[in-house]
Amino acid sequence: MRAILISFVTQSVFIAGLFSVVGCGGGGKVPGRPDLAPVSGVVTYKGQAVEGATITFQPQTEKMPAAFGKTDAQGRFQLQTFESNDGAVPGEHGVTVVKVNIITPEGDGDEDEPDTITAPPPERLIPEKYKMTGTSGLTASVSADQPNEFTFDLQD
Repeated sequence: MRAILISFVTQSVFIAGLFSVVGCGGGGKVPGRPDLAPVSGVVTYKGQAVEGATITFQPQTEKMPAAFGKTDAQGRFQLQTFESNDGAVPGEHGVTVVKVNIITPEGDGDEDEPDTITAPPPERLIPEKYKMTGTSGLTASVSADQPNEFTFDLQD
């Protein structure tokens, strides 16, 4: 019994040491991933905070990953590329903002036959032009060594 306990303790110490050397996700740069910079900001539409919008920063550099975030009740967002709030790749970005209301159709009430109702298209709550980098007119320059705080005031 004592040998089993010693073996268990030895294995536990080894595993704990392994995690301290390898890491558990935070702190260091992950091999193969680009460097990122923290990015945050605010989205408003006609001067009012936009809650629940998805904002995307698409790097202009080829083959770099996009960063995205969701706005809170005050229209604030923080971007992530790989992990929560890790930021975006430094450089020039095209920016999109999308907020839609998905309308769920109701069935016809006949349980014997499948519903043939087609869902209506989502209701856009901000102008459609902001859904694509080519039409949004929004850009951002993310710096590796400066604060990256952006404000986007959307208009019709």
